[in-house]
Amino acid sequence: MKKKTCTIARLLAEVTGKGTTVDIQDLIQRATLDAIGKVAFGVDFPSLPSALPKPWPHIAFASSLDLATSIAVKRFSDPFWELKRYLNIGPERVLP
Repeated sequence: MKKKTCTIARLLAEVTGKGTTVDIQDLIQRATLDAIGKVAFGVDFPSLPSALPKPWPHIAFASSLDLATSIAVKRFSDPFWELKRYLNIGPERVLP
């Protein structure tokens, strides 16, 4: 994680004073994804780039993880989620 923190600091130092807009949340999300991937799966997701490209590359795993988390939270508060899953309606419809 220290390596990812240094990468973020370096990326931010590169754009400091240039009037460039940086999505900090996206940087932190990418660093977190890399760290979780390494710890949980033993895989190094190279989602945090060495430079700030335009536009950011899309990371399918991160999008899928966000979708799964969102649906899990909705299931927690919806007692009818199983019925919706069976009928393939609502947020359950997007699942394969």
